[in-house]
Amino acid sequence: MKNYLKPLVLASSLCLMSNGLGAALSIQRRLTADFGGFLNGQDVIRDFIGINGTALSAPLIFLLLQAICILLTRRSARGGMTGVTGLTVLGAIYTLGQLGEPTTLRMIRPSTFDPLEALILAANIMFAALMTVFGFLEWKRYRAMQRSRAKGSAAQD
Repeated sequence: MKNYLKPLVLASSLCLMSNGLGAALSIQRRLTADFGGFLNGQDVIRDFIGINGTALSAPLIFLLLQAICILLTRRSARGGMTGVTGLTVLGAIYTLGQLGEPTTLRMIRPSTFDPLEALILAANIMFAALMTVFGFLEWKRYRAMQRSRAKGSAAQD
């Protein structure tokens, strides 16, 4: 069964980079988060450092957690799977979060299209979705290996 750990780490690293660029651009242009129209961001820096994030990035605490999860994937067995699980969950949260931003709808309208924002937005969505997919596939591979080992040790007894 194919190992999906390397593509997961690559997608996650690229996602981290695109979110970092998104945070910088959001701070420069004052693009506060407004997920689904429910958030009422006032101060983009405070929102980025807090829990809201920005229109083009996850909150800083999530990005730090993501970096820790990337490092955990380098460990063996349980620690590695903790990292994989964390990246998978974060990828799903990032994907849904970015799709729920009004910025996403604004980007598909010709009158409000901004190429730089659109590029970062597309990268954020694509890399987060890849994190979710590769993470799920790696988790599935790991579970299959565990079942195979359990059957092998049961047959030896």
